[in-house]
Amino acid sequence: MNLSTRFTCLAMLLAALSMSATQAQTAFRCDNNGQTTYSEKPCPAGKAVVGTQDSAEQKAAAKDANAQMRKDNADISKRLSDREKLEAQERAAARKAALQKSDAGKKAKASAKAKSAAKNAKATKQTKAKKKKSSSAAVIASPK
Repeated sequence: MNLSTRFTCLAMLLAALSMSATQAQTAFRCDNNGQTTYSEKPCPAGKAVVGTQDSAEQKAAAKDANAQMRKDNADISKRLSDREKLEAQERAAARKAALQKSDAGKKAKASAKAKSAAKNAKATKQTKAKKKKSSSAAVIASPK
């Protein structure tokens, strides 16, 4: 896994953990001589404030949301894995094509070099033949 994939997975995990149920506490509101104070402990003349605990409906919705997030994370991981495999295949194909192109270029250069060498050999042979002919003609034409 690359760094961005790990970061994404970590962020989603932290989001899922933050959505998990936390233990709620009840707060108490005390009215003493017209002043309102809040406390974790009940006061003698205090009224309990509505608790912060989730209802059964909220708990079910949170559970469904967590299940959906896990499913989405699994789908994302699969797509990333498939994408990485495809990119690896494309890189391998590109390397193979480049190697074949390089090999074809080397073969073309070798062929051109061989043709050039053959042409040079032929020209050298013709030049030698012309020199031989001209020296033979000179020997025949010289007076004795």
